[in-house]
Amino acid sequence: MFINCLVIVNAAARGGGIYNDESSPGFENCTIASNLVHDDGGAGVNTGRGLYNRSMSAPRILNSVIWNYDYGSGPYVAVVEDVDSACEASYSLIRLQSGVYPGEGNLNIDPLFAGADDYRMRETLMLDAGDPETAAEICALLRNRESVVNTPDLVRPDDCVVDPGYHY
Repeated sequence: MFINCLVIVNAAARGGGIYNDESSPGFENCTIASNLVHDDGGAGVNTGRGLYNRSMSAPRILNSVIWNYDYGSGPYVAVVEDVDSACEASYSLIRLQSGVYPGEGNLNIDPLFAGADDYRMRETLMLDAGDPETAAEICALLRNRESVVNTPDLVRPDDCVVDPGYHY
């Protein structure tokens, strides 16, 4: 299980951020962004700049961001799966050419990162868009505090509501 991880600025032939082969890792409150693949398409082929899943891989993604801005050639797809793999995602921001990645609470909107090398989110629709059950667990842990600030440089009281991404 990967929790609160930041996977950025990587390059590979496939799965620029993460390449799963016969594996089913969990990702919770992670940001996978600004990754590049060298084998980036042509004739409808895409090799997953964020996450590439093959050979019966079944990763689970919760409260996470998988995002790249357009660069390179070929269509942008954040998550690629072969026929034997199935990724389960919920309450996450996953970049697609169009539509929304299947799963409860997922969105496909610009996360408006705080800066070029700062992958915290500024005020966007994704703030407070995490899994409500996760929020309840966090509030139970922090009930003795008056408020929680998860992005001190951006100073925003959080009231125990989970944001997708590594910074929570």
